[in-house]
Amino acid sequence: DTKDRGWYLRPERKWDDKTRIKLRIYGKSDANMSSDPESKKSISGTTVYLEGTPVMARSGSQEKVSLSICESETHAGVGCVQDMLYVKKVIESVGLEIELPMVLYMDNQAAVDLANGWSIAGRTRHMDTPIWFIRELKEQGVLRIEWISGEENESDMFTKNLPHKLFEKHMRNYCTG
Repeated sequence: DTKDRGWYLRPERKWDDKTRIKLRIYGKSDANMSSDPESKKSISGTTVYLEGTPVMARSGSQEKVSLSICESETHAGVGCVQDMLYVKKVIESVGLEIELPMVLYMDNQAAVDLANGWSIAGRTRHMDTPIWFIRELKEQGVLRIEWISGEENESDMFTKNLPHKLFEKHMRNYCTG
């Protein structure tokens, strides 16, 4: 019953003001391509974690129609990275440090390979700006992109309806009850 659920915060590490640690930020993104039957726009789902606890989660329609699943997943990943950078700035603004590189997990191997610079073709040149945004952060040592299975990607629940067992598994990362 959802009325008994609440946002669940349980950091992986404890911090006190005497110990100087660098806090960990990572994100997970997913997309469901052309899921809107009228506009054919994709849905992005993203989650940003601070010390293993979700601190930002969002679901929303992408601004433009994607021409491929890889493009749709890349746009979701870029949105997640922007949220990760926001959390990083907030944490740094209060004098705390962030462990770099932050990690973005994506469940689409083509998008991961494209972001890591392992593949590029003429068919992806329309995606230049988002790809170079991510690659620049990688070169600066701010970001690392890794593949994660769809079963382990909690952001999947923000893009589509899931089977009950998978929904409950992912929901335990966010909510009590």
